[in-house]
Amino acid sequence: MDFSFNEPIPDKIIEILNYFNRNDLANLLYGSTYNIDTSSTYGSRYCSLIASIHFFTDIKKTEKLNNLSADDKEEILKAVHVIYPVMDHESEITYIEFHVNPELPIPSISSIPTRIQSIDFDYIHEQMEKCDNKVLTHDYEGAVTNSRTLLESILKYILEKSEIKYEDSENVPKLFNKVCRYLGMDPSQYESQSLKKIISGSFSIIQGINEIRNDYSDAHGKSPSKKYKISERHTVLCVEITKTLSNFLYSSFKDKEKT
Repeated sequence: MDFSFNEPIPDKIIEILNYFNRNDLANLLYGSTYNIDTSSTYGSRYCSLIASIHFFTDIKKTEKLNNLSADDKEEILKAVHVIYPVMDHESEITYIEFHVNPELPIPSISSIPTRIQSIDFDYIHEQMEKCDNKVLTHDYEGAVTNSRTLLESILKYILEKSEIKYEDSENVPKLFNKVCRYLGMDPSQYESQSLKKIISGSFSIIQGINEIRNDYSDAHGKSPSKKYKISERHTVLCVEITKTLSNFLYSSFKDKEKT
């Protein structure tokens, strides 16, 4: 079979899965490419031919897709049939397969502590995954958006778990200041000058992440006079700093719970 990896999955399939309240499946297929393989065997309709659809994505998503239940795979097939209905003289898609797209890079295993992985809020795991997936699929503006959302979610998670009130209108720097006060992260409290500088720098990083979202992310419309486009290396820097800082905040929160 001569596979082509350059045909992006139709946006409608993602939208249909979201409409069916299967955001989890939509996220797994987001950024995939696909190929339809039609056989010479007749299907259930007049002159229709049995076919299979092959989705190609990164190795991490492929593992999850191949481990889906039969019911979940049927949900994806149902969404596919909305776009490719079973009709006379057409390919009749009856089977789905998931493959690793060899044109995508294999993500390296991060050496960053993964304590944040134990967090009991699926939305945060979803944002972490979206950050990585959007970098892999070169959706750099989307990755910036999700990195900021990840950080905001971590901050709100800590505040809610600590029963500290906040307003929905408060921006990330304000949320961060509240979390820092609760966690005792005032730079003046550190005896080590090097740690004091690092903690002080985190305040600037938070402000930068909050502002870079406005300049480069897909969260706002762009005017014709502003043609900002963030590079891959700056996107990776933003995403990795966000994940590291989020992990540090969550680890500090868990340690404080023990005291």
